[in-house]
Amino acid sequence: MLYDKIISLIPTNWHYCNRGILKSDIGLYKESIIDFSKAIEIDSMNYIYFYNRGLAYRKLELLDSAILDYIKSIELNPEYASAYLNKGYALMSKNEYSKAIEEFKIALSKPIALKEKGYVTNNIAFAHYKLEDYELAKTFIKQSLEIYPINAFAYKNLALIDIALKNVESACKNIQKSINLGFVNQFGNEIIELQKENCK
Repeated sequence: MLYDKIISLIPTNWHYCNRGILKSDIGLYKESIIDFSKAIEIDSMNYIYFYNRGLAYRKLELLDSAILDYIKSIELNPEYASAYLNKGYALMSKNEYSKAIEEFKIALSKPIALKEKGYVTNNIAFAHYKLEDYELAKTFIKQSLEIYPINAFAYKNLALIDIALKNVESACKNIQKSINLGFVNQFGNEIIELQKENCK
């Protein structure tokens, strides 16, 4: 790897971070954590090193370690929306949906792209769905679709709510909308399995 040679000559914090990102991109998460940790040793005041290490920890399902790194990233840069967002994802993986909602709402209050705002709003909806607050979940999905109308995942979540409420006809319509918007290409065959289970 080119960065191995570069680091042997110039072992800077950024070079370790960049090599860590490359390793994460190819699935070498444990090795990437070593590089991000080395970058942090050299410069412990850079929020992006903690954030990237948190991403790698989450890929390894080391959720508590990931959350600690997101917290540190937020301490160093309270305006960094992605740290709140990924902290929310980690909390959802721990089934801590109310806490996840808090993080997603903070992410929405920070500078964030319109498409991303639509996805975050949909994440809030999904967390409310998991808390079995279906009407509130629907409200947030509608907000999500107003922001980003071609969000296939939002229609999939709307279908899940319909299924929970035993509104199968509406669920199947939303499943089909999700498929038409490219869910399979973006996220996999989960929506097809949902259709097979519920739509005859």
